[in-house]
Amino acid sequence: TQSGAGADITGTSSTWSFSSAGALTCISIADSATDATLQVNGNGTGGVNIGSTSTGAITLGATVNVASSVVLTVAGVEGSNVFDITAGDARILDGSLAITDDDNAGALVIISNTATTTTTAVLSVTANGLTTGAGLRVTSSGTITSAGEGLVNIVGTGITTGDALKIDLTEATLNGGNYINCYDDTGTETVFRVAENGAVTITGTAVGTAALTITAGDVTLT
Repeated sequence: TQSGAGADITGTSSTWSFSSAGALTCISIADSATDATLQVNGNGTGGVNIGSTSTGAITLGATVNVASSVVLTVAGVEGSNVFDITAGDARILDGSLAITDDDNAGALVIISNTATTTTTAVLSVTANGLTTGAGLRVTSSGTITSAGEGLVNIVGTGITTGDALKIDLTEATLNGGNYINCYDDTGTETVFRVAENGAVTITGTAVGTAALTITAGDVTLT
């Protein structure tokens, strides 16, 4: 019946106690049954706070499972790392990943400076079920005015005998498709394409205007 700031019950040299408000202070909590699951629940719609007043880290020493009907939310602070994996990999086995970022910075940055001869590429996209969709789509309505920049910018300053862009198709399968197709949405027509067997089409402009200009080098026709 303690009504002050002291404890109703104190035991084992004050290593555990129950306060007059019903708060338990102890060194550890364990289920008394062997191989049982310890239950920690709030009452009714009440929640459960762990580490809400302490400043030390929370260490999880076992696998953490989140129920399928539960959403895991991390409030975080904008511009700071709130989710760190110092070692190991991360997987999403049945789901997708959506990133929304309002910072003037890279929303997705991949750094893999130790990859050398990886057969699956540093970034690999597999979409074997595609019929009319796209495996990778980059969309922007922004006005790019910086010279030398583009919506997709490939920088390969160390390339010697390799390719900056390599497109693999199967000629025996290709039937009316193209290796590359540059399309004008305004004019609804192709302005440049490389089709089957390397056939090149350049739409060009009015008569008297050069459709193809080579400032140096030769052209070889075989």
